[in-house]
Amino acid sequence: MTTKSELKKISLGSFEGFTADTVYYTAIGYPNNVFALRFDEMRDVISSRHGIMKSDFLTICHIPDELGLYMHDQSKSHFYYYGQLLADVLKEYDIEIENTAFLSTGVQMRNLAFAVEKYEELWVACFTTAGVRHNAVRIGKDAAVGIERNGEFKGFGTICHVVVTNASFDHGALVSSVITVTEAKNVALQEMDIRSSHNPDWLATGTGTDQVIVASGFGEKCKYVQGHTVIGKMMADAVIKSTKEAVANCIRDTAGQPD
Repeated sequence: MTTKSELKKISLGSFEGFTADTVYYTAIGYPNNVFALRFDEMRDVISSRHGIMKSDFLTICHIPDELGLYMHDQSKSHFYYYGQLLADVLKEYDIEIENTAFLSTGVQMRNLAFAVEKYEELWVACFTTAGVRHNAVRIGKDAAVGIERNGEFKGFGTICHVVVTNASFDHGALVSSVITVTEAKNVALQEMDIRSSHNPDWLATGTGTDQVIVASGFGEKCKYVQGHTVIGKMMADAVIKSTKEAVANCIRDTAGQPD
């Protein structure tokens, strides 16, 4: 297991109420990297993995190919496996795994992109990783497939969004925000003409393993977050911009690699 001296943090900039870094370290014996967002205090969060929870630490975790099957073992809770994967990161930030909202992907964090939208006192930030090479799908049209092939884990890209705002969302607005993020992701994929990996005649709607976190703030209360509202448009713009950049980053990074 790595020690703190082997852990490297790269700051993504200065933000109101939180820090955002890419972190490079060793996880369970393998080189790894994660996106780590640390809040100054607990916030209401909705996560596609956890549901609605209180959290002060959000992560997108790259899963090394060598740990794929291990991390997808169902014999223990996700908190157990991610507690091991993130052990040194949690120690660095002095965080408990139970307070952590985590997403996972096969995409390297060097391909992460983010965008910030502002309107008067409101702001929205979206941090995105996006791999669409192997498992882009048109939902409801492409056939369902698993992620295990002859007992071996096949690394999938996944589109992960972490959206943070200073606006205050109740639980209903948090749920609605997932719809807004998903619709905006679809716009980005359509405008980039991303096609299904299995049926190139079809435009992709996602990757089949996409994940999202949205974190509320403590400012202006916003009950409605759909596309016809200012906060909804801000969220959508941030998602579209960061998704396009993240997809382009990953396509460049994996060019020439075997399928």
